Amino acid sequence: MKINLMEPVSSVKRYFRWWVGGIILFHVLLVGAAGFLFWEQSTQIEKLEKQKKLLEPVEKETKKKVEQEQKFRKQHGSVLNYKETVEKLQSENIEWDLALQAIGQALTPEAKTFNLKAKGNELSGMVVFASEHNMSIFETKMKANKLIKQFMIEGVGKASAIKEVQIKPDNATVVRFRFQFQPPKIEKSNESKGNNTKNENNSQQKGGSS
Repeated sequence: MKINLMEPVSSVKRYFRWWVGGIILFHVLLVGAAGFLFWEQSTQIEKLEKQKKLLEPVEKETKKKVEQEQKFRKQHGSVLNYKETVEKLQSENIEWDLALQAIGQALTPEAKTFNLKAKGNELSGMVVFASEHNMSIFETKMKANKLIKQFMIEGVGKASAIKEVQIKPDNATVVRFRFQFQPPKIEKSNESKGNNTKNENNSQQKGGSS
């Protein structure tokens, strides 16, 4: 009978290699995963950089067009706003043509109108004059017009203080005005009344004969 006098091997010593191998494998996998994530992120960043470079010309062109449009609107905004407002007023039932004609007749040759706005029978806007004397002429003529009621000047300033549009010269006088428009009443002429009476009589005669 053989007797084993050696001490039994502990579990730590028995599986030491396996534990070391497992730890090394875990770190290898961890490093591999980190490397894969880094590569994936680098690839995505590279793709985004390429897309950005492709979009840069389009972005620059769009920005350029927007700046040109803003510059054009600032330089010619008064003319565009006036045209749009006139077209809108002409499409309404109120005879705004007469009101616009009254404004045009009251303006001095150098004056320009913009920012016209209509609400009900009330019209407001702004006029640029070369001097305050010309503004006084405009005010006098507007108040003398029988179609214009409650004309008032709400404010007077210099062109340099106007932010809506670019006005030259900077020292020009800008006037904000408002008035009520009272269109003329259309009366039937005597000839029209006679024709209507004649038509009514003919209708009555036809009705009686039947």
